Amino acid sequence: MLTATISLSYVDRYLLAVLIQPIKLEFGLSDSQIGLLTGLAFVVFYVLLGLPISRLADKGYRRAVMVGSIGVWSAMTAITGAATSFWHLAAARFGVGAGEAGVLPTAQAVVSDLYAPRQRTLALAILSSGGSIGLLLAFAGGALFEAALGWRLTFMVMLIPGMILGAVIFMMLPRQIIRGTPGDAQAVSSQPLKQLLANPHFRHLPFAQGAIAFLMFGHVQWLPAFFERSFGVARVEVGVALGFLQAGGTLAGALVGAYAMQKFVDQDRKRLSVAMACIAVGGIAVLSLYAAPNAAIGYALAAISGFLLSAPSGLILAHMQTSVHASQRATAAAAAIMAASIIGLGAGPLAIGMLSDALKPSAGIESLRYGALIAIVVAIPWAIFHLARLRRIPRWEDGRAVN
Repeated sequence: MLTATISLSYVDRYLLAVLIQPIKLEFGLSDSQIGLLTGLAFVVFYVLLGLPISRLADKGYRRAVMVGSIGVWSAMTAITGAATSFWHLAAARFGVGAGEAGVLPTAQAVVSDLYAPRQRTLALAILSSGGSIGLLLAFAGGALFEAALGWRLTFMVMLIPGMILGAVIFMMLPRQIIRGTPGDAQAVSSQPLKQLLANPHFRHLPFAQGAIAFLMFGHVQWLPAFFERSFGVARVEVGVALGFLQAGGTLAGALVGAYAMQKFVDQDRKRLSVAMACIAVGGIAVLSLYAAPNAAIGYALAAISGFLLSAPSGLILAHMQTSVHASQRATAAAAAIMAASIIGLGAGPLAIGMLSDALKPSAGIESLRYGALIAIVVAIPWAIFHLARLRRIPRWEDGRAVN
């Protein structure tokens, strides 16, 4: 049920990516403006509201946060279809970001409440697989719906699944969620964010997630447009192909990687070394994707990069949830998501759009390709640098800190 919620949130988040070209043509937008809509406009409220909403979840209002968030983002996605200007689109994206702000941190906290530390890697990987499922549905379904209904009605019909899922969550999710053992009261500050940021090792986690989020999802905002422009592929073909290959690879990587690490790698340091290797090789695959000579090779590299980059996702989420007390889980997730959103989902797409506009006089139609390559070259070492510094975060087990 929680995975379905995450899937729907990603559908509404990435639907704009597959519909970039008709929206760009109708409103006469630049790539920088598109980068603002797909990145920063969504991220602003997503970041600003993530922490306060997550604190409500940690205080016992997890069901209310989930149901309210689903209602808000679904309504704002539908309103996107009624936009008449760039600023109307931006305002709707602000609303989608506000609605989604509390969902992922709350869902991660609920899963971590219900599963022991040794089981969390796979459990959280299954939860995070909702992002891949949502990406598949957004790309494949969005392209097909747009061909049949137009881009405006495609956004509007997304209100229906949101209303249904919100009602199901309200009826089935318990009002009170098991929150784990309280532990030593002195170990947990009344200012959880301040306490989390005081840990120099924990501070690296959000920045690592930021770079990984960009490599996995940030640049994906531009993939359909890249295939349309550089390879002349039809929008429906791009949406369906990328939906199944990119999202399918990401889904398989998250589940296989989590299962393998949980079953065969028994030390955190070894797991983090495997994670760094996956990010390095997956990052090279993303670089190769934007340097691909044709669409067929690009599709294959999209699947390979998705698999490799998502393989350590469950481990990283479990590492974060295990490093904090039960009463800080949603807040810790929100802090990490905040940095990941600013870097990976906000600044990343905007930077690619600005680089594309800057390179257009010299590179012409290929400016998007080179803009993405420059941004990705920076993101790969950034992710590995911060992952390398996560090895000494203390673990919380049964309400007690264990080094």
